[in-house]
Amino acid sequence: MSSILIIDDDRSLCRSLQIQLQQLGHQVRFACLAEDGLALLSEATPDLVLLDLTLPDQSGLEVLQQILSVAPQLPTVMITGKQDMNATIEAMRLGAFDYLRKPFDLEDIELVLEKVEHSRRQSADSPGTLIQGESSAPREIIGASKAMMEIIKQIGLLSTRHVTVLISGESGTGKELVARALHEAGAGDKPFVALNCSAVVPTLFESELFGHEKGAFTGADSRRIGKLEQARDGTVFLDEVGDMPLDLQAKLLRALQEQEFERVGGSAAIPLQARMVAATNRPLADMVQDDTFREDLYYRLNVSPLHLPPL
Repeated sequence: MSSILIIDDDRSLCRSLQIQLQQLGHQVRFACLAEDGLALLSEATPDLVLLDLTLPDQSGLEVLQQILSVAPQLPTVMITGKQDMNATIEAMRLGAFDYLRKPFDLEDIELVLEKVEHSRRQSADSPGTLIQGESSAPREIIGASKAMMEIIKQIGLLSTRHVTVLISGESGTGKELVARALHEAGAGDKPFVALNCSAVVPTLFESELFGHEKGAFTGADSRRIGKLEQARDGTVFLDEVGDMPLDLQAKLLRALQEQEFERVGGSAAIPLQARMVAATNRPLADMVQDDTFREDLYYRLNVSPLHLPPL
């Protein structure tokens, strides 16, 4: 049995959910204004909050911040009747537990409650820290399917974490759009540097990625700053990473492992500060089996995978 607080200006929805959830043995209170909901929260902390994105007296995102400022570990699920990618990403960045689109049914709520219970058990073993921050508005990703909603929620969660992300999916599914949205949600004021691995001449690949010193090879008339260095503490996006030559894969792996690299012809170690986001339309796991993609690099890139559904 769980204690649930609903904050939504749709009174009929609140009452319907209250009746259905009480029949399952849960305790349910609801409020149609942000002020009233926060007052109920101050009286007793529930196990779960269902919070509408749009309320008459305050923005749901503002209320979310107020809730988490007094109860950082309280699972708060945003609910809304409209598609708003920016709001979804921002809610997940701020610490929302989940995000539901109306209309939803009782099974969706039950699934959320199961996730809350699972999360609570995990937190008991390894408590985490809530990370909050500002974000700029990312480019709009079109799509209202459950699969795309999950992708958008993952963008919000990953935007607060400096981890390597591998985006997979068919050509034309918007892998670069997702990479840019991830960057803009977490580091929109920093450089986003893209490199299409299938469009670079193999002999110039190392120079494109790492840069080179003057005189490093024939034609190197001046120092060149590579993509990793250009990105500084922003994002490097390696598109079609499955097309990267094997020898360059080894050098990229070393840079990721050591968190530093050298320009071609240079000896000074340059810190790798940028987040690495890679994308591919090729089955890298199969390529590993065929020895056409390094297994150690695959696992180094596949820390946080995002798979985009077909169009």
